[in-house]
Amino acid sequence: MTDFTARLFEDRALRTVVKPSFPVVEVPPDAGGTALGGLLPPTGSVVVYFGDPTAPAWRDLRDAVTRQDWEKLRDSTASRVAKGWTDDDVLASPVYFDVRCAGRTLIQQMALLAGHPYGTLTFPYTGGLIEDTDFEIVEYHRTRDVSSLGYVFARRAPELTPLEQRLVATLGPDLRELNVGPHLPCQTTTFDQVCEVVEQAARAELTRRHGCVDAEGPAKRLPDDLVEAIAGQPGEPAVPVAELLAIRRRILGG
Repeated sequence: MTDFTARLFEDRALRTVVKPSFPVVEVPPDAGGTALGGLLPPTGSVVVYFGDPTAPAWRDLRDAVTRQDWEKLRDSTASRVAKGWTDDDVLASPVYFDVRCAGRTLIQQMALLAGHPYGTLTFPYTGGLIEDTDFEIVEYHRTRDVSSLGYVFARRAPELTPLEQRLVATLGPDLRELNVGPHLPCQTTTFDQVCEVVEQAARAELTRRHGCVDAEGPAKRLPDDLVEAIAGQPGEPAVPVAELLAIRRRILGG
């Protein structure tokens, strides 16, 4: 066990789960006509804003989000936002945290960097079912007298085709955690997250419609018009999943 891992294990004794006593704000798809920029969430994202509750800059940012002042959020400077974390940053911080959604850990061991009043984390979001209460923060405190950080969540649905919307909607409540993707160093895009959902549904339909047997059980039934859109008519060649995704990529210029 490394020294870093050992230190993290010791901190688990002072773990605190923060359920949504923090605000979760819905950003309209058009953000009231406000152009993208600054710290305004892009379409198809969940942004976690976190900061030092005593810092005026954090309070200004928090108020801009909760009051839905999209122009002020767009004009907020990104120069103050922490861009990366190291093991030393985490160990030097009096409090660090994990972000979870519907029981799924999206990112671990994040800390507010020294000298920064706030930071942000961005996750891809399909626009599918997610309840405010699905979000939670798990904090780890160095000592018992450490105060929690402040948190605000904002989510903004992507612009999807009708087919994509209906495919995303087929995810049941027990799979809703798939609607928010993990934060990765290469920054997974919302398009990739939606494609993952589309691919799962498409593969299930190809299995059901073209004679393959799923060893784990029958594929979930989709409406007939979705079946035709994904897999084609019975007896006809199936539309490959790769083609479905390639069409979407061409539309987006990706």
